Amino acid sequence: MDEHVKTVGEWFQGVQSAAQNALPLNIVETEADLPQDVRKQHQGDGPIKAVFTPEAVYMVAGNIADAEAAVRAWRHEQGLHLGIRGRFGVLSGNEQAVAGAQQLDAFLDAVFERFGADSFAQYREAYGLDFANAEHRRIAAEGRLARIAGKRGTVYLIMAD
Repeated sequence: MDEHVKTVGEWFQGVQSAAQNALPLNIVETEADLPQDVRKQHQGDGPIKAVFTPEAVYMVAGNIADAEAAVRAWRHEQGLHLGIRGRFGVLSGNEQAVAGAQQLDAFLDAVFERFGADSFAQYREAYGLDFANAEHRRIAAEGRLARIAGKRGTVYLIMAD
């Protein structure tokens, strides 16, 4: 195992184990070490530091310079992308998940409407989004919330049991 991968793993030992219901964390050395479907998921215009999937969070050690950047990326993925799904019950695996997905969609729609399409231009450009498509508007709204979560000093994971 690359020494930097080991160091990045050490940065997460406390925060990962203390986060109730956090997804498994997979730390890889380079983007090439990510599963192919995970690499395809990332359409941004920069190096991949971290990626959320419904099964796990992946961190790319080679693209993470220090502990502060690592924790910021972790908060972005686990704190928002996972946390918001848990809060709305999307991950519950039962009939609540359908209602939760509808509530999450309504919430993200409201976020997009509140800020307006012009304020999401960077997401449209970075991810090739078409704001005539409701799902694309939701991707932009969730991206903004995740970016905010990554910058905040404290994140509360609210997960369904």
